[in-house]
This record gives sequence, structure tokens and C-alpha cells, in this order.
Amino acid sequence: MDLKKLNDYLSPLGWLFVFLAVYPPIILILQPSFKEFLLFFLLDSFCLSIIKPFESKIFFHLFPETTSYFHGINEQEFSNLPNSKKLTFVESCMSFPRKRALFCTLGSFIKVIPGYAFIVYYWQHDISNLQQFLLIFLISCLNFCYFYGAIFLESHIFISKLLATTHKKYDLSDAFDKVQIRFNHRDFEIQEFVTLMFIALFVILLQAVTTNNFTVLYSNASSSGIILANTLIAILGSILFARIWYLGKKYFVSSLENLFHQMAALDKHDLRFNLALHTAPSLAQFEKTFNALMNKLRYNEQELSSLILTKADQGKYQAIGEISALIAHDLSSPLHVIQFCISEIQEKPYLIEDKKYLEQINTNIHQCVDLITSLRARIKNSIHSPNRTTVIEAHNHVVKLLATQFRKSEFDQVKFELQETISSTNLDIKRTDLIHVLDNLYRNSIHNMLSHSIKNPTIKLEFGDRQNNSVTILIRDNGTGLRKSHFEDLTAYRFTSPKQTSNSMGLRLTRRLVELNNGSLNIADEAQQGACFLLSLPISNESISGINI
Repeated sequence: MDLKKLNDYLSPLGWLFVFLAVYPPIILILQPSFKEFLLFFLLDSFCLSIIKPFESKIFFHLFPETTSYFHGINEQEFSNLPNSKKLTFVESCMSFPRKRALFCTLGSFIKVIPGYAFIVYYWQHDISNLQQFLLIFLISCLNFCYFYGAIFLESHIFISKLLATTHKKYDLSDAFDKVQIRFNHRDFEIQEFVTLMFIALFVILLQAVTTNNFTVLYSNASSSGIILANTLIAILGSILFARIWYLGKKYFVSSLENLFHQMAALDKHDLRFNLALHTAPSLAQFEKTFNALMNKLRYNEQELSSLILTKADQGKYQAIGEISALIAHDLSSPLHVIQFCISEIQEKPYLIEDKKYLEQINTNIHQCVDLITSLRARIKNSIHSPNRTTVIEAHNHVVKLLATQFRKSEFDQVKFELQETISSTNLDIKRTDLIHVLDNLYRNSIHNMLSHSIKNPTIKLEFGDRQNNSVTILIRDNGTGLRKSHFEDLTAYRFTSPKQTSNSMGLRLTRRLVELNNGSLNIADEAQQGACFLLSLPISNESISGINI
């Protein structure tokens, strides 16, 4: 059972251990009559009921920043808080367990003063008042050591959960980034260690004082009675010691398990994730470091996304230039024919009556017009960047572009095989983006196959899995292959910017470009020769218009 409200001091189980730390030692060592113990219990309860209302007011007066969450968070007010107030909230939460434990322990010392006086001056005892006071004081100190440690640890557990819940609702990332860890990183461990050591110390002191006064306290004292009393005190101290040790380990182990669970569930496509800080300084520092790394990763990926868009824009204009070059190349032949026919007619005017020359001029003029019309349509489509295309359209365009990038004798060796049904599927991706993706994958495959002198180099495109809203396209080659682990390393999210080859950078950019279009790019980890890329893209149900070249 954990603490439910901060105003309760401790959980019900924590209070049970407080009662075990106070009443059994009093009954065992001081041996009051039933009437004396009952009156003491009533007086102690009365003092608690009187002091508790004032305790909250004094606590809020000393630590006014705790009023915003001590009795629960007002969601309407908290949602409108500026970042500076959220930072104050986080800073207050980080220091709350220490403040709360110290305040409650000191307040308890004041509360027990009437009870101390009652035990010393009203109870019947055969030892001096000073010895009676020393016994009850040591019993109380043993209890207060446990009380301080239990409040400290249970408050850490409660406030850490409060921070996690609040962060989930209102995003405290900015406050977590700016908060300063004001305590020593080992503060939690030191507090726990000191509590445990003082429990052990007061157990020893209580045993010593009890042994020293045993013959006076008990008229029929014997060595076995002394041993029994000291054994019971040791058992009680061990129980309190174990409870504090358990709370500390529970907090740390459960916190670490939660951290590992959150990191394991981290969505690599959602880099907005930030860990909520725990109130223990060592855990909080670890979480701040993790969040700082995530922020750096987020910044790098934003820069990469910007680079992708820049590359895509550059690709559009590059494609236009390359298309223009292809058109110019295709135009040169009919223009030369037209020029030749006109030159012949100028030299020999009578040839103007020759229908063959006129037909040649007319045919080649129509061919020039068709090529220019195709260029205009392609430029128009590239500028307007339609959000849908087909694989066959992008494939044909990329093959024409790549033909100008490799030697003709080498490029003609590469065989492209497309599954027939691929050409009829409309994909929900910009035409220029799909061209950029296929260009990079084809270019890498061709470089690999040609550089390793692969016989019958082949690139195959075929359908893989097809779902309601997406389709997976398999792009295979028969080159030397690419291991999945190597692919993931080349395209992984990075905290740094190491030197990379153009191929690895191209793959990384290509993968991000596919992800920006709500798709995915992976590689099959197959034993067969060559690489097999798995390109998953959303399907478009709209028709596609435009002129292909």
C-alpha cells in the first residue's frame, strides 16, 4: 500500500510500523498499568488532533509553493500556467520529500512533549525521573528515525508518480530541461544510510540503558529476562530497519524498471518523447541526460528533414534539367532532318515539288511538337508536384535518367524486371519523391553490381504484402547484398554527425523521405544473394493524369 494523500503523512502500512515502534517498547520496557497506558494513549491522540490542523497552515506558511499540489492539482489552473510557474512546481516537487520529512519529524517532537511529561511524572516507576525520561526519549528517537525515513521515502514515491502523471497531461519537458538538481547526486542514498544507521544506533543505546536499569525496572530480574528484553528490542529495530531498506529499494528498482519500460517502448518515429524526472537526484540526473540526448537527436532529425526537403527540391530541378537534356537529344535528330531537307530545297528549288521532302519535313516537325508537348507536361507536373503516382511511371523516368549517368556499355548490361500488376497501382506519394527514392536504390544497386562484376546484373520489382491502405514493393538485385544490421546502422537516428559515405547518407535521406510520406523502407534479412529492399507506401484511390515520357 502506497501513500494516497500527502496530508496523511504515511501509508496505512507505514503507520502500522510507527505504532509497532512506539507502543510495544513502552509496554515491554516501562510496564505501565492499563489505566496509565490508556490515559497516555488518549493524551497522545488528543495532542495529535490539536496539532494537525495547525501543522498544515504552518507548513504552507513556510513553503507556500507546495499549496498548488499538496491537496491535488487543479487541472484548470495548471493547464494555464506559464513555463516559469511549471518550473517552480518541478523545483518544489524535487525538494518536497526532504522538507516534508524534516518538518513532520520536528513537529512530532513537539507533539510528544505532553506525553513525555505524563510518563515521567504521572506513571509509577522505581527509577529516577531522569532515567525514566531517558528511556522514553530513546524509544521516541528510535521511532522518529523510522518516521523520518518512511516519510522521506514514501514522499519520493508519491511525488515521482505525481510528476509522471502531470507530465503526461501537461508536458513539463521545458521545466525538466531547465530545473537544476540542487542536492548532491547521492543525497537520496545518504539520507537512507543515515536513517538506517541511526535506527541501529538507538537500538544499541536502548538495549544498553534497558540492561543497566533492568534490575530496578523488574523486581524478579534474571539474565534470561535481560536477554529476552534485548532480543525483542533487536527484533523491533530489525523490522524498522528492514522496512526502510525495503522502501528505498522498492523506489529505486521500480523507478529503473519504469525507465527501462519507457525506453523499450520508445517510438523511433515520435521524437517528442521526454522522460519525467524522479525526485531522487541520481535518477533525475540520469533522466535529464537522457532527455538532453533526445533533444539533440530531435534537433538532428529536424535538420535532416530540412535537408531532405532541400534535396527533394533540388531533385525536381535536376530532373527538369535532365529531362530537358533528353528532349534536346531527341530533338536533335528530327531538327537535323528538317535542316537537311530545307538546305536541299534552297539549293535545288525544284525539289519543293518532291512529296518525299515535304513528308519528311512534316513528319519531323510533328515529332518535335510531340517532344516539346511532353516536356511542357512533365515540367507542369514537376512544378505542381502531384501527391500520387505509379511505380511504373517513376521507374521509367529513373531508368532514363540513370542511362545518362553510366556508360552505355555498362548500363545496357543491367536488366530491369517489373511485375505486371505493379503498373496499375496508384501510390499516395509525390511523383518527384518516388523518383528520388527509386533513383537512390537503383543507383546503389547498379554501382554495387558493376563494381563487383556481377554476371547478368538484374533489378526486380514485385509486390509483397498488400493491406487495405498500403502496399509493400520488393526491390531485389543480385549484387553482393546488404545485411539488415548494416542497413539499420547506416540509416539509424544519430546523436552525432559522423563522417559518412555518399551512399550511406543517401540511404539515410531516402529512408526519412519515405517516412515523411507515411511509408517505411526496410531490408529483408535473407540468406540468398543480393539485397531485397521492402518499400511500403500508402495506396491512393484517385486516378492519375499526366503525360509520360
